[in-house]
Amino acid sequence: MTITLLNNIIMHCFWDYNYSVQDIENIIVNGTKQEKVYVLKKIICNSNEFFNAVSLFNKNELKELLTSLPNGSFKYEFQNIRLMALRNYYFGEENAPKRLRWSLP
Repeated sequence: MTITLLNNIIMHCFWDYNYSVQDIENIIVNGTKQEKVYVLKKIICNSNEFFNAVSLFNKNELKELLTSLPNGSFKYEFQNIRLMALRNYYFGEENAPKRLRWSLP
């Protein structure tokens, strides 16, 4: 895994915890589903490179984790937009938020 990307995750998502690069890597590779969902939520909420950060997960596991997070499961709109963007990319969904949709008069 990329050390730079893992350091970026720690810097933006876990700055107030004592996680090391190895800890985050172990969770992403060998963690339980609950631990992986926790890391995924932190990445969606806080990472400035969330598309690159979620690419560290196994693709099949990532799809499973994304299905466990329903649309609208976050408190703030930008977090739900990030989740929708990931679901659009990995599932081929077309669920753009209303304020970003094109509409004809």
